[in-house]
Amino acid sequence: MTVSTTNIQNSYTGNGVQTAFSFTYQILTDQSGNPLTSTVTVYVNGTLQTSGYSVAANSNQQVSPGGTVTFAVAPANGAIVLLLRSTPAVQSLTFPLEAKLSTPALENALDKAILILQEKGQTFPAAVAGALLGFSASLVLQTIAPVAAGYVLMDNGPGAAPSFQPATAVSTGGNMVGPTPAVNTAGSILLWNGTDGRTVKSGLAPVQAGYVVTDQGSGNNPVYAPAPFSVQGVRLYCVSGNPDDSADHTAVVTLYVGPYRGGTVIINGVTYALTEKSLTVPNTLTQMYDVFLPVSAGIVGNPVAVAWTNDTTRATALTLNANGYYERASDHALWVGSFRTGSVAGQTIDSKASRLVSSAYNQLTVPLYATQTGVGSWSYSTLTWRSANANTTPGQGRVEFIQAVKSQSVKARYYCASGTSTAGDGLNTGIALDGTTTPNVAATNASPASLPTSAVSEYLDSPAV
Repeated sequence: MTVSTTNIQNSYTGNGVQTAFSFTYQILTDQSGNPLTSTVTVYVNGTLQTSGYSVAANSNQQVSPGGTVTFAVAPANGAIVLLLRSTPAVQSLTFPLEAKLSTPALENALDKAILILQEKGQTFPAAVAGALLGFSASLVLQTIAPVAAGYVLMDNGPGAAPSFQPATAVSTGGNMVGPTPAVNTAGSILLWNGTDGRTVKSGLAPVQAGYVVTDQGSGNNPVYAPAPFSVQGVRLYCVSGNPDDSADHTAVVTLYVGPYRGGTVIINGVTYALTEKSLTVPNTLTQMYDVFLPVSAGIVGNPVAVAWTNDTTRATALTLNANGYYERASDHALWVGSFRTGSVAGQTIDSKASRLVSSAYNQLTVPLYATQTGVGSWSYSTLTWRSANANTTPGQGRVEFIQAVKSQSVKARYYCASGTSTAGDGLNTGIALDGTTTPNVAATNASPASLPTSAVSEYLDSPAV
C-alpha cells in the first residue's frame, strides 16, 4: 500500500439526528491488506468514546481511503464529533537473521511510519481544540487611563492590576532627568558626573483614556494617538438582550445594536457608553444594507440602515478612519455591520442555511452547511454543471452568506460519494459563488467499475464585495 493522503482527522457538528459520519483519511492495513479499524479514535465534545459506535472501513484503503463511523445513538445537536486516526507508535515486526525479506511486511512497516509522522504534526480547528481541552476562552482588551506627564506604567505584583505611578527620577514639570554627560556633545554617552541632573526629554502630556504612544518615524517625536484596531464593545444581533445568541432565526423583523464585553464604542475618536438600540428591517426583498451608529450632540443615536445600490455595490462607501474603524465619512457614523433582506419583504435570516446578518465586531463562530436530508441517492450522467441533485434550496443544495468587506476570508468544503458500473467514469464536484454553472473550484475522481468513489472540493479565498 502507498500513502496518498495527508489528512488525519474529520470533525463534524452533530444535529441530534445524524448517526453516520465519514472519515476520509487512509488508515493502516495488515500485511494482507485488511484495514485496521481500531486505529480510528472517536471523540464527542472532547471525550474519548469507547463504545456506542461501530467502524466500517473501505476495503481498499489505497484506492478509496476512509470509511464510516456509525453511532448507536445520534450525537446531540451542536455536539462536536472528531474522528481521529491514531496509529500505534510501536514496532512489532522482526526478521530472522539472514532470512528472506518480505516485501509486503517492509511496505507495511514503511506505511506505518509515514502515518505516525503525519499524526505527530496534527493541528485542530479552534472549536475542536476547545472541546478536546475542555475550555472556551475570549480575549478582552483593556486600557489604562493616563494620569499625568512623567508617570510610568508599574507592575503592582501578582493579582493586582498595573497602574500609572510617578517615575523615580521625574521633575515636577514632568521632565525625565538623567546625569550630566561628561562631554555634552551630540551622540555622547550619558555618564554620572556628580549628583546634579539635566533634562533628557520633556514628558508627553496625556490626552485621554484609550490613547497610546505612537512612533512617528525617524526624526519625529512620538505622540499620543488613539489605539488602532481596538476591539469595539458592540454587536449586531437578532434577539433583544442576547448578543451571544446562535440559534436559527428565519423570520427576523427587528435587529439590535447593543453592548458587548465592555459596552463602549469609539466614534470619531470619542469613547461612548452604549445601550441596546433596535432597528426595524426595511420592507424590501433581497436587498443589502449597511448599519451605521451615528452621534448627535454628544449622544449615540439609533442605528440607521443604508441600502446598497445592488448586491455588489455600496451606495455609501466605507471609510477607514484614524482609529482603525470603518465609518460613514459624511458624519463619522460608525459602521457596525451589514444584513440582507430575504425572499419575504421586511424579514432577514440568520440560520445554518442562510447567514444574512453580519456583525462588524465580535463575530461568533456559527455553523453554515447544506445537506440532502432524506435523500439516499440520485442519478446524474450528464457532463454539465448543476446544483447538487438540481436542488437550489438554501440548506439543501446551497448555502447563503453575505460578504460585508473584502478583508473577511471564506472557507467552504463540499463532499460527495458516488458509484458507477463503468470503469474510469469520474465524479466531479465543485463550489460556485453566486451561480450554478461555473465552479470557482472543482475536484474530479475516477472510479473502478462497481466500486464507490468520493471527491472533496474546498474553497478558500476573500471574495470581492
